[in-house]
Amino acid sequence: MKTVYLFKAQPIGDQKIESMTLIIDAELPRLKYDADWREHATRLFDADAQTLVDALHSLPGGTLDRVLVKLLAEKVSQHIVPWEKRG
Repeated sequence: MKTVYLFKAQPIGDQKIESMTLIIDAELPRLKYDADWREHATRLFDADAQTLVDALHSLPGGTLDRVLVKLLAEKVSQHIVPWEKRG
């Protein structure tokens, strides 16, 4: 298993920044393609996303800012499409 070490944020005042372990190991379960499959998938992805966002609060603000920028930059490059001319 790959191990990655990151710096955690410095506490402000009496704030406590917990150390944490993030394990990405279980494969995404196969969804049953019934009438509600999109709703199930949305809930599953949203729950994982919220868990990850909660975990990222242990990072320093500068690191978190750059994570957001890098994620958006990677995602944007997958969706390059021309602007439509109007009028």
